Amino acid sequence: MATTSVKISQLPVLNILEANTANLLLVGVDVLTATTYQLTGTTLANGLYSNNPLVVGNNILLLSNTVGQFSGNDANFIQVNLQNFSPNGASDLVLTTDDGTNSNSYIDVGINNSKWNSALFGQSSQYAYDGYVIVQGPGPNNYGNLVIGTAVSGANLVFAVGGQLSNNIVAVMTANSLVMNTGSYITFADGSQQATSPLSGRLANAVIYSNASGNLSNTSSLQFISSNNTLIVAGNTNSSNITTNNITLTYITGNVLPTASNTWALGSANNRWGSLWLGANTLHMLDQITGNDAVIYVANNTLYLQNAATVTVGNVAIQANGTIISPNLLLTGNLICNTTNSIIYGSTIYLTSNNANNQGALVVNNSTFSSNVSAVRIDGSAGFAAQQTTANGTMLQIIGKDGLPSRTLIDSYGTGAYGLIAGRTARGTAASPTSPQSGDLLFRIVGNGYGTTGYTISGGAAIDFVTIDNYSDTAKGSLINVTAAIVGTNTRVTAATFSAANTTFANTVILSSGNSSVVPLKYQPGNIAITAQTGSHEYDGNTYYFTPNDAERGVVPAQQHYIANTNFVLGANTSSQSLFGYGVSTSSNRRYAYKIQAVIQKVGNGANAPTVAYGLAGTAVLGAHQYQVVSATATSQTTPTTTNTLMSNYITTGFSTPVVATSAFVVSTGYMTIEIWGYVDVVTGGTIIPQITFSAAPTTSAYTQALSSMRIWPIQTALANTIVGNWSAG
Repeated sequence: MATTSVKISQLPVLNILEANTANLLLVGVDVLTATTYQLTGTTLANGLYSNNPLVVGNNILLLSNTVGQFSGNDANFIQVNLQNFSPNGASDLVLTTDDGTNSNSYIDVGINNSKWNSALFGQSSQYAYDGYVIVQGPGPNNYGNLVIGTAVSGANLVFAVGGQLSNNIVAVMTANSLVMNTGSYITFADGSQQATSPLSGRLANAVIYSNASGNLSNTSSLQFISSNNTLIVAGNTNSSNITTNNITLTYITGNVLPTASNTWALGSANNRWGSLWLGANTLHMLDQITGNDAVIYVANNTLYLQNAATVTVGNVAIQANGTIISPNLLLTGNLICNTTNSIIYGSTIYLTSNNANNQGALVVNNSTFSSNVSAVRIDGSAGFAAQQTTANGTMLQIIGKDGLPSRTLIDSYGTGAYGLIAGRTARGTAASPTSPQSGDLLFRIVGNGYGTTGYTISGGAAIDFVTIDNYSDTAKGSLINVTAAIVGTNTRVTAATFSAANTTFANTVILSSGNSSVVPLKYQPGNIAITAQTGSHEYDGNTYYFTPNDAERGVVPAQQHYIANTNFVLGANTSSQSLFGYGVSTSSNRRYAYKIQAVIQKVGNGANAPTVAYGLAGTAVLGAHQYQVVSATATSQTTPTTTNTLMSNYITTGFSTPVVATSAFVVSTGYMTIEIWGYVDVVTGGTIIPQITFSAAPTTSAYTQALSSMRIWPIQTALANTIVGNWSAG
């Protein structure tokens, strides 16, 4: 196609760009690629400052991180103008935070246009032509504040109204005060005003308070004079001086009234009066719930609180009926109750002593309480429904929690310390006591239960502590009676009596059966009584005694028995051997009595007819042995026979060497019946084994017949005269 060359200088001049810059074509050259191209005005505008600060004016960037700078040089002023030609709108310069949106997190500096309508935008605080600075924070928190201030020490905030001259300054806010021009005032919504005084001289530095009408005849003024620390309060005709040293009020002849009832405060949480001094008149406080007018006043050295049902301090409530309700009551002195009114404590009473004159005692003085109530009651039951007492004079009543045991603990700590329950009794009166006499009841512990209609004094069981002396400081003998009600009655009878002299059981004594480790009755060894007492049981560590009558003390044999259940085979030899195959254990320094009943059988027609020798072997060391042997031989156990041998012996040595004690067996099968009575002194305890020796070995066999037996029992001390019973020299 044909081409035509046109010089740029020959092109027409474009003085105004159309609003749609996309229709404007420009020619450009990319220097790096040497490429000629076309571009629109929009492309040029979008890329012109995308990577460079916007700089308007002949200047260099002054501040760091600048994205746009406007500068110029004019003797009057330079300006950047933002104008909205719609009369209903506004012109706004908006600065947005990093997470700001169209709804929040921005600051808006703007001005409303000529026909701006507050109702349309819901901003009734503004009008047309109003300028504004508004911060829209992110939500209901401590962010989004509008901060107006100066950053240099000594610079102030200046408030000018009605012009830009110095006389238009109404207030200056410094670092520590708000300075208002003379004649300026503050008007509150109710029309009342606070103003600097228009007066002169006496009230030159005063603040004026007037009513809504502003009538000076109804105004009062305050003036602080730094020279003498005096605050001047001026009214219609009187004045009052309040000095900062002694707080003195003068010339107040009327009432000081707030503008609204139950609204204003005297002082605040952060600004409190040091002291409040009142005269004899009443301090009134309104109950906002009930409408009662509670009053506090003093008369005759007594502080009164009236028209209030309860005084509550923390968790402690003092009711108008005299009741005190408290989870904890800490007393550092004495608690003394001298009336019949009840004092109910929800949990704990603490009594502490913090000096020598404060002993921390709990004292309840009351001698006129009713006969069916207790002087002090501790109630843990549901609903506190305590049963009436069963007798006049009940001092303490304790009711436990329903369904649980009622426990009373007495704890003591330290060497020699112990818990104590003591009943102290005297005749006479508390003011003038006298000694109890023999037979007086000192103390009673009773267990009783609820009947079908209530509690009674009778019935149940009791432990009584009773005097058996006319009491003095050195004689106070006593006994203990245990009583219990007979089945089917309310009559208590004595079950047992305990005294220092004896213990008496009024009825049958039944001992437990015991078990493998517990015995039902056990005596401790001790010296027996010098004079035997009828019906007495005694144990001296060796022997058990009983005295049946007339002081005839006797030995109750504590016999050890061995009875063979089967035949015990004997050796067919002439060696010493055990008669039973068993021995018995004995104790040191004891004299024992024993008895042996045995039958020895020799089987068969052997040619030998041996005799039998008898002795005691074992580990015990013996001191003396005396015994008698009665024996008989026969060919049949069912045929009576006469005694063949009666033999006795006393030895002090050679106890284990058998001594011939019987006649000879028959040659054929025969039976040797032996009965031995003896006494033996054991010096050192050990076993005793009865043994025999055949004079000739049986030619067949021999055995100790089944049900042969031995029994042995202690008498008294070994190697001394044994005297038990009513013996005397003669």
